[in-house]
Amino acid sequence: MILSVVFLAIAIISSLGSTQSQQSQPENNCNTCCQGPGGIPGTPGTAGQHGLPGRDGRDARKGDKGESGINIKGDKGDDGFGQIGLPGPQGIRGEKGDKGLQGVSVPGKTGPRGPVGSMGIQGITGEAGSAGTIGQKGQKGQCGQGRRSAFTAIKTSAQTGNTNDVVTFQETSANINGHFSLATSKFTCVIPGTYVFTFTIGIHEPTDIYIKLVLNGNHTVGVHTRTGGISNDFDTTSSSAILNLQSGDQVWLMFGSSSSRRVAGSSKRYTSFSGFLLYEN
Repeated sequence: MILSVVFLAIAIISSLGSTQSQQSQPENNCNTCCQGPGGIPGTPGTAGQHGLPGRDGRDARKGDKGESGINIKGDKGDDGFGQIGLPGPQGIRGEKGDKGLQGVSVPGKTGPRGPVGSMGIQGITGEAGSAGTIGQKGQKGQCGQGRRSAFTAIKTSAQTGNTNDVVTFQETSANINGHFSLATSKFTCVIPGTYVFTFTIGIHEPTDIYIKLVLNGNHTVGVHTRTGGISNDFDTTSSSAILNLQSGDQVWLMFGSSSSRRVAGSSKRYTSFSGFLLYEN
């Protein structure tokens, strides 16, 4: 709206200027040389009234779409040239480390004792059994006196014997029914049965000794021992046997063959000979 008013004012001013120029021109028949100086410009006239607003302009036509630009892809450049580097030398192998110390295995502490379990339920009492019949009393048996046999003989003095000599004893700590004889140092069977015999032999001073248990002169078991070459050296050896005897059989200890045959005997009772009836035949 404002632009329309401005254009209208410019058009009016231009029209007024053109009219004044035509009125001020001299006549052709006037001598220009005789023309006087120009007059003083007159006072500008009063501005005319604003013209009527112009009509709205028509919408501008949309311009045509420009042509698409050409996008040319550039050529791929050539591959660069480069040499592959040589592998570096192998490094020096490091020294093997020392073996670590073995760990200490410490057993754990014993745990606390667990609580005592609750008492179980008492079982049902069983039925009482029927009373059994009491058997008849048996007859009184015969006294067992005279059917026992046992002894232990002790050697209290040292003895050096030859091969097949009887080992002698000087005391008995037990001699039930007197079946062992100190006079012969032999046991005589009175009650037929099975007997157990044991003996221990002490040796003192450097010696090499062989002692055997004989039944009626026949070898059953034996021991063979020696001490070193040191003075006052002492040692003991022992053996045992179970023999089935008949009435009249005799059992004793006998020296065997050896280079030196000395049996120790003293109050300390290093050497002993024992036997007892295990059961009758």
